[in-house]
Amino acid sequence: MNWLSVLDRHATKFLAASVFLALALPDLASILRPLLVPSVWGILVLAMLRTDWHVFSGHLKNPHRIVISLVWLLLLCPLALWLVIRALAVDLDGVGGALVLMVTAPPLMSTPALALIIGLDSALALVVMLAAMFLAPLILPVMTLGLLGLEIELSLWEFAGRLIFVVGSALLAALAMRRLKQYSPIAAVTRNANGLVVILMLVFAIAVMDGVTARLLADPLFVATLLALSFVVQVLLQGLTALGFLWLGRRIAFTLGFLAGNRNMGLLLVVLPAGLHPDIALYFALAQFPIYILPALLKPLYGRLLPVK
Repeated sequence: MNWLSVLDRHATKFLAASVFLALALPDLASILRPLLVPSVWGILVLAMLRTDWHVFSGHLKNPHRIVISLVWLLLLCPLALWLVIRALAVDLDGVGGALVLMVTAPPLMSTPALALIIGLDSALALVVMLAAMFLAPLILPVMTLGLLGLEIELSLWEFAGRLIFVVGSALLAALAMRRLKQYSPIAAVTRNANGLVVILMLVFAIAVMDGVTARLLADPLFVATLLALSFVVQVLLQGLTALGFLWLGRRIAFTLGFLAGNRNMGLLLVVLPAGLHPDIALYFALAQFPIYILPALLKPLYGRLLPVK
């Protein structure tokens, strides 16, 4: 398990490198695509395994904080970005639409694990992420239709059923592993959870990069422009959200900023109608770069700005 220990100690650096490795291995995308859901499930198990459940229950005792966070993340944030894009007269069919769509999605299911790695409040990230995912079937169709005129088929009961199965099975697996933590294999998994998260996120990154390398070779300037835009948007979403929630304390503010910037674009690719502008899928793929790279850049900053737990 020595190699997992190395990955664990340098998780953010390996995460940043993994997205470039995914770009360099386009032929593996179709092979690893069936592992998309299992990789997300595994990341969620590892996040739950290391969640401080006392802190988790403490957040549940302050529902107003959760409600305010959800209103910003799922309603006000998309509306604000839509208004900015309209004011700038950016085409909502292509890249402009991709930006609005991105912020209509709930946070990534990997955000609790990533929050733990970079020193944020992983329990809060888990609470808000799960609540946002359960609200997605109700809010996503309304927001995409109202802001972009897109009708998406997102069956409430089917989506909720799948989500309950994924989250419920991940919770049961995490609880079982906690009870069996005295056994050496389980203890090793717990000790090296960050390294395992890196491996699972590498699998995810390779799977979602399908077609990006070919587009990069065909139109490098356009791809580079979109890539730069993805970093700018990610930083703005995190920064403005953190500033808006500083009144709740730095750790909570930075955690909510992290959730605002890291959205579940994979969910959108599943439920959006066919025939969308190809730049939307391209932007969603390129937006993985800041998701994987920024934790390495932000972890030292959080270490200086946040009190030691």
